[in-house]
Amino acid sequence: MFLSLFEEDLIQTFSKNDVPYLAGTPKLAKLKDGDKVLLLESCTHHVSCDDIGQVKIPKWLDKFSNKKLEYEMVSGLESLKRTITEYAMNIQCGGCVITQKQVKNRLRPAIDAGIPVTNYGLAIAFMHGIFDRANAPFRKIYHK
Repeated sequence: MFLSLFEEDLIQTFSKNDVPYLAGTPKLAKLKDGDKVLLLESCTHHVSCDDIGQVKIPKWLDKFSNKKLEYEMVSGLESLKRTITEYAMNIQCGGCVITQKQVKNRLRPAIDAGIPVTNYGLAIAFMHGIFDRANAPFRKIYHK
């Protein structure tokens, strides 16, 4: 991963297939009080006290949105606790332990239901004000 503080430099994020997330990420700004956010972890790692999915992203999203949101974490092959349509947003981890096809299949129900999806990297970039810079190379490639 490479991160530069200089605007002219490229920011690279580690993720599988960022393109489906570009439309969903800005929906983070439209979340309302009481919305349920689904955090999807592909692996079942040991959770640390400062875990990115269970601690940092919810903390940053609460601060960014200034809303009272509800979070649910699904790790590995766990089943959802409710139907996909009850979630206002899905945030998928980078998917480093699964294939691109598995990430797409995992997100397909949300996408088909019109639920916005993003990934950890783009969500973090959006909440910290660097989303446009982070996805500029993808906009140039896919939105000609």
